[in-house]
Amino acid sequence: MDNISKYLKKYKVFDEYDEFSWDDKDKLKCPICGFDYVHFDGEPRLDSGNDNGEAWAGRGDAVRIPLYCEEGHRWNVFYGFHKGQMYTAIEIVNPSTLYSPKKINDVR
Repeated sequence: MDNISKYLKKYKVFDEYDEFSWDDKDKLKCPICGFDYVHFDGEPRLDSGNDNGEAWAGRGDAVRIPLYCEEGHRWNVFYGFHKGQMYTAIEIVNPSTLYSPKKINDVR
């Protein structure tokens, strides 16, 4: 199998002709409690890094997509760009909720 095929197997790839058929593994879940009822929490934000670390440690631009779960946890799906490479991470918005009684593996 070539590298492109390996990469595409990692992600759900669809086009305008695909019907809506998602597996449970395709759901985005809260990184804190694992709950799968997740919503957008405002508009995505593009921060210009001006190549000096203003947007994130990688010194390039950054995109943050704010999300929340119905248990009240908030986080950003983060994409940072630096010198032709794209990085992704989760940023916890309210870190005090990391220590809530629910464990990450507890899912409804």
